[in-house]
Amino acid sequence: MALSLERFGSLRTSKVSLMALLLLAIVSTVYVRNDVFDVLDGGSDSRLLRMLKKGKKKKKGKKERCRPYARKNLMWLLSYPGAGEDEVMNLVEHATEQSMATNYGNVLTTGDFKKLKDDRKADKIDEACWREGPFKNNVDLPADSRNVLVKTHCGSYCMKKNGVRCGKKDRMRSFLQPRLFSKACAVGLKYSVRKGRSKRSKGYTKHSGIPKMVLLVRNPVAMVGARMAENKGIKVHELNRKQFLDYCKEIDDDRVTKRELDRILGKFLKDPEKADGVPCISEFFRIGVWYNRIIANVISFNGKGDVVFWEDLYSDVDNEGQDLLNYLGLERVSGKSWMMDEDAKMHNELLIGLLSKEEYDKVMTFVEAVSHSAWERLFVRYASD
Repeated sequence: MALSLERFGSLRTSKVSLMALLLLAIVSTVYVRNDVFDVLDGGSDSRLLRMLKKGKKKKKGKKERCRPYARKNLMWLLSYPGAGEDEVMNLVEHATEQSMATNYGNVLTTGDFKKLKDDRKADKIDEACWREGPFKNNVDLPADSRNVLVKTHCGSYCMKKNGVRCGKKDRMRSFLQPRLFSKACAVGLKYSVRKGRSKRSKGYTKHSGIPKMVLLVRNPVAMVGARMAENKGIKVHELNRKQFLDYCKEIDDDRVTKRELDRILGKFLKDPEKADGVPCISEFFRIGVWYNRIIANVISFNGKGDVVFWEDLYSDVDNEGQDLLNYLGLERVSGKSWMMDEDAKMHNELLIGLLSKEEYDKVMTFVEAVSHSAWERLFVRYASD
C-alpha cells in the first residue's frame, strides 16, 4: 500500500509540473503574439524589438588600411608664434592650390585664407596612416599632394589668456627637457564640438621620422608684437607703444610665469644685470631658449633642415618662395602669383618700432645671452649696428 501511495504522489507531482509548463507556454505565446502584432502595427517600442536591439552589438566602422606607397610625407614648419607661420602657409597653399596641414585643428583656414577658430571638427590630413593627426589646414582646398607642410610650434603656443589651458610644464619647463620638447612638436590642439572647447591632441610621430623641416625665423621684437596683435585681436597698424608695454607687464606679472622664470633664468643667464629693464622678458626668454632647443635637439638630430628668414621672404618672394617650394618638393601652379601682403615690410617695421632704441638693445643683449648657439646662426643679424 505504501508503494502505491508513493507512485500516486509522484504521478500527481508530474501532473502539476506538466500543467505549470503548459501555462508558461501559453503565457509566452501570448507575449510573443502581442509583440508581433505590435510590430506589424508599426509599434516602435515593442518588447521584442527592445530585447533584440539591446542584444545587438554596434559594429565599428572599418578603418582604412595604411598603404605605405600612398602615405603622405609630412614636413614640419617650425616656428615660434608670431614668426609669420600663417603667411607662409597661405603662400604655399595659394601657390600650389593644395591644402597643407596643421597640428592645431582648432584654428583652420578657408579657401579665401580667412581663419576659422573653434568652428568645426577638423579632418585628418591622412587618417589611414596618421591616425592622431595632423589636421587638414584649409577646409576648401583639396589635399591631394603627397608632400605636406605641417605647421607646428613645438609647445610654444602655450601662454596666459590664449584660450589654452597651460600648466607649469607647458609654460617653460618643457623647454628644458629635450625629450619632452621634441615630443611637443607632434602634439597640438583639436576642437571638440560636443564639449564646445579645444583640447590637446595626441602625438602622431617622433621628430626623427620627419624627413624635412623648415625653421622660420623673424626679428624677436616683431614676433612678440605680432603675437600680441593676434591674441588681442588688434590690427598691426593700430598698435601703439603703450598697448605693447601694457601687454608686456600683463604677461610678465602672471604669477605662474614669474615664478617659473625666477626659478629657471639663473641656469641660462650668468650676468643677472642683462635681465634688468627688459620688457616682455618672459617671452624673449622663451624665444631664445626655444630656437636654441630646436637647433640642438630637433633639426640637428634630423640632419635635414632649411632656415627661412621672414624678412628675406617678403623682400624677395619670387626667389625665396620658389626655393621653399623646391625644397619641399611642391609644384607651383602655372601662372599662379605669390600671395604676400604688400604691407608686410611696413608692418614689420611698425612692430620693431614699438620699443625705443635703448629697450631694443637691451632685448637683443638678453636674447644673445639666453639663446646660446642660436644667436650666431639666427639672431645676430637683428643686432643694432
